[in-house]
Amino acid sequence: RSSPSSSTSNEIGNSQFYIDSNSEVPAINDGDKSPVTKRRLTEDSNIEFYDQTSDHSNDDRLVYNAPIRRNTITTAEYHQLITKIDSMHKVIERYDTRVNDMQKQMDSLVSISDSQNQRSERLNNEITDLTDLHQLEMSSLKTDLRKLEEKLLYNLNEYWAEIIERLDKLDTR
Repeated sequence: RSSPSSSTSNEIGNSQFYIDSNSEVPAINDGDKSPVTKRRLTEDSNIEFYDQTSDHSNDDRLVYNAPIRRNTITTAEYHQLITKIDSMHKVIERYDTRVNDMQKQMDSLVSISDSQNQRSERLNNEITDLTDLHQLEMSSLKTDLRKLEEKLLYNLNEYWAEIIERLDKLDTR
């Protein structure tokens, strides 16, 4: 354990850590960032802490008289934690900007979809109107054609009858 003169107090949030420069826990090298090494060092420091606190866990007298126990971490570990926190904040900010960008894209796509739906509905109404108009015009044209045919047939019959009448007059002369 370190003496109070060799440790520096640093408050993060509501928890307080002591940075111990005389700590026996080896610092993690920058080159060795494997998860196994980090886990082993974390587990070793947790075992040391639990061994210290579990020695007197059943003795109520010593719990009240014992000094407040604090986690000890090395300066290198402290800097690694700060670096990890900073990188996590950067990742969170990137995800937030991505989420915001995606939300803007979604809003834009929803707006485009709504306008396309309105346009499609308007065009469907126009097609329906044009189809109805076309059907009316076709029935009107059919009626007009029938009338014209009847009129032509009538006129043709009249001309034919007139031609036959004139031919008969010529034969009788």
